Amino acid sequence: LERAGVDHWGDAWAMCSSARSELHAYPCGLWLLFHSLLAHSKQAFAMQTLYAIVSYVDLFFSCSECAGHFRNLSKALHSDLNELRAIKEPRARTELWLWQAHNAVNARLSKDEADSQYAEFAKEQWPSRAQCAECHDVVMVSSRGSSPSVPVEKGWRKPQVLHFLHRAYCL
Repeated sequence: LERAGVDHWGDAWAMCSSARSELHAYPCGLWLLFHSLLAHSKQAFAMQTLYAIVSYVDLFFSCSECAGHFRNLSKALHSDLNELRAIKEPRARTELWLWQAHNAVNARLSKDEADSQYAEFAKEQWPSRAQCAECHDVVMVSSRGSSPSVPVEKGWRKPQVLHFLHRAYCL
């Protein structure tokens, strides 16, 4: 490592750390790896990279229930990618598909964990408004009477999400 310019290897891993690493670190590390692989793939190999990720989860992920859920998500891969056809670059489409899949997993898990002992691992849609306000398509809606307007989430601004993903995973 010293020859590569790394004189010290940190003792702590901050990205996927938690009080219960056996429940969090491995899946978090895999998501980080998958997002990073796509973010760094060449345009010509982006689809192959995504299919390799899908195959890895299907064939090697140790949680069979999790692999089954991911398999169900990936059944719609072709139609999902077709819905993203306005995004011209193949890598961008694959990155957005994986981001959508990751958020779908988080949404499913948040239902399971809402009242559980694992509140530390509460799954949220990512990025949050605090992390990337421009990623969220929000409108202000007035309620009855003189109450102030409240923000209502309409959806995602995918070009801004893609920019956020590149900042997060293009190390």
